[in-house]
Amino acid sequence: MAPGYRAPMRKALIEIAGRYGKAKVEHLLPRHIAADLKDRPAGPRNARLKAWRALLNFGVDEAWIVTSPAALIRRSSTPKTDGFLRIPRDAKKKFRQHWPQGTPQRTAFEVISWTGARCVDACRLGRQMIDAQGFLCFTQRKTGGGVEIPISQAPLNEPFLRAEHEHLIEAMKHVGEMQFIVTKHGKPRSQKGLSQWLSRAMNEAGIDPRYSAHGLRKARAAELAELGWSSKRIAAWTGHESLSVVLVNTRSA
Repeated sequence: MAPGYRAPMRKALIEIAGRYGKAKVEHLLPRHIAADLKDRPAGPRNARLKAWRALLNFGVDEAWIVTSPAALIRRSSTPKTDGFLRIPRDAKKKFRQHWPQGTPQRTAFEVISWTGARCVDACRLGRQMIDAQGFLCFTQRKTGGGVEIPISQAPLNEPFLRAEHEHLIEAMKHVGEMQFIVTKHGKPRSQKGLSQWLSRAMNEAGIDPRYSAHGLRKARAAELAELGWSSKRIAAWTGHESLSVVLVNTRSA
C-alpha cells in the first residue's frame, strides 16, 4: 500500500488484533465481522471493512481459510459529494493580505497553490527536484505516478497565471536550500503536521474553516480549466491518473 494508507490500516489491524487476536481465524463468521462494524458511520465502517478484507485475503493466501467471510459483507453506501471544497480566489487574496511574503505560512501556501500537490508530497518538495529545464519533477506517494510541473519558466500566456507565478517566485526567495516547506527551526514538516498547520493559518486569516490545504489542489485544477485547459493537460500538471477525478475537481469552473 501507499504510505498514506499504511498508517490507518495498521491502526485498524492493531485494534482488531487487540480485541479478537486470541480467537482462531477459521472460526470467524460473517456475523462476527458484522457485529464489529455495527453502529459505525458509513465512512469509518467501510475503512474498517477494508482492514478486515485485507487481513482475511491474506488468510486465504496463507491457506488458513478457504474463503474470506469479509467478502460477504457489503460496503455502506455513502452520499456522493465533490469532496474537498475548492478555495475561491477571494479567500486566496485574503490569505495573502494576512500573511506577507517571507512568512513560512505564505511560502507553504504559494508552493501548494502553484503546484497543486497533496500535502503528502508538498512536505518533501525541494530545489533538488527542479531539473535543467525548470520543471519540478517528483513521484507521487499516493499513486506512484510521476509529475512534472513548470516552476522556473511557466506558461504565462494568461494574466492570471502570470500573477500566480509572480507570487510563487517571490515566495521561492524565502525557501531553504533543500525543502521548500519547513518549520521555524528548518526541519521538514510531516504530512499531517503541514495540513493542520496550514489550516490554522487559514483560520487566522479569516478564511472559512471548511477550506483546507487540499482545497488549493482543487483550486489549481479548476483555475486551469477556467483558462480553457483540457482534462489531460490539467492531469499532466496535477498528477491525477483518472480523468474522471479531474472532472470532479473542475466542476466548479
